[in-house]
Amino acid sequence: MNYATELLDQSDLFGSLIRGADLRGGVPTCPEWTFGQLAEHVGRGHRWAARIVRDGSYLDAGTIPDGVLPADTAEAVRWPWEGARILLDAVADAGLDTPVWTVLGPRPARWWVRRRLHETIVHRADATLARGLRFDVRPELAADAIDEWLGNAADEVFEEPLPLAMGVTMAVRITDAPHEWAVTGEAGGLWVRTGHRAGDLTVSGRAVDVLLALVRRLPADRAGVRVEGDPALWERWLAGTPL
Repeated sequence: MNYATELLDQSDLFGSLIRGADLRGGVPTCPEWTFGQLAEHVGRGHRWAARIVRDGSYLDAGTIPDGVLPADTAEAVRWPWEGARILLDAVADAGLDTPVWTVLGPRPARWWVRRRLHETIVHRADATLARGLRFDVRPELAADAIDEWLGNAADEVFEEPLPLAMGVTMAVRITDAPHEWAVTGEAGGLWVRTGHRAGDLTVSGRAVDVLLALVRRLPADRAGVRVEGDPALWERWLAGTPL
């Protein structure tokens, strides 16, 4: 998968949702934000990541000088794509494998491309649903978003109670792409493996639907996701993974 191309494409799709949107209107899946704030978050996030890659270290996202959504609609529509382009240029200049700061500790600069891609996909879902439209994304791309999200969760250090109790396994199965994961609670965090394994809890459905359920954009039943096992295990997982 070409993450750079996908980032540009998804950022362009996000930008297209700005045209005709009520920027002061609410975003049901991000109730603390208006549509305009959501759009600003995405475009600023690309530019913030680019500055981190260029500097190699953390900086406050609020200090990004070009981090304000343009007032002109045509400029605002292009702004997310332009931010993605700025990030890709920064990664190319720094070198794909140059270590830089990330929220999970030092990672190669290219880590930010995949992270911003999937951040944009999820926020495109927010924007799409806010406009009363049906969200969709290719199965392989949604499956990669799930893989990245679970991988990041595995790199987190969780306080008690863990999202999954010690030894409890959640199986995640995709029906429209050849991908499966098993997530098991262990001391201090989560162990994520790929492939088919039995689970105390099984979550299955189309890749896009499972993604929306995992990141709490839609309840599993509304997303068309099947949850088998003790419902309390699923609720504990959702409550314990506010990533």
